[in-house]
Amino acid sequence: MAAVIAQTALLLQQRLSTASEEEAIKTIADMYGSRAKRALEAVMQGKVKKYVFTPSGDVIWCVVGREREYLVIPYCYCSCEDHLMSVVVNRSVPFCYHILAVLVAQITRRYKEIVGEDLTYYRVIRELLESTL
Repeated sequence: MAAVIAQTALLLQQRLSTASEEEAIKTIADMYGSRAKRALEAVMQGKVKKYVFTPSGDVIWCVVGREREYLVIPYCYCSCEDHLMSVVVNRSVPFCYHILAVLVAQITRRYKEIVGEDLTYYRVIRELLESTL
């Protein structure tokens, strides 16, 4: 299944890279239905955050969900339970809505950018992961 998800992610990334913003959002909405709707809502409500660390330029994405903030690695990982159960265990979908929200946010450039020093990188990761335990 991991290969299928990787292939799906690569195809989606290729399709979105040449599409206009409107076409890209329509593509995601057509492909992912209610998950895409929730992703679009998250973006429009300002729930997607991009942490940028200096001077390294490392980036961490997160999405504020109903219960907590979730760590997202675009196209491949989210710390939410839906990703674990629906994507990894049941293999019923390739992405949770948090991953889709990051993709939409990247396309539309609608996200909160938070700049911090490299020294805070591991603290931010730890806090995001601890909130899921």
